[in-house]
Amino acid sequence: MTIENTLSFTELDRRLREMPDGPAATLNTPPLFRIANVVGAVAAMFTLVPFVLVHIMTPANG
Repeated sequence: MTIENTLSFTELDRRLREMPDGPAATLNTPPLFRIANVVGAVAAMFTLVPFVLVHIMTPANG
């Protein structure tokens, strides 16, 4: 192996420090989208409740 191909801990540390931090701004959700996500989650719950109740409840004999 040549010197250029070896990977030491110091070289690995140097390469990691050179990397950018990443797209941290992607995690910043606008408030309007947060409200829309909450409304959508509540709507999905209300949509699934009848489906679950039909499968759980037994029909009344009478």
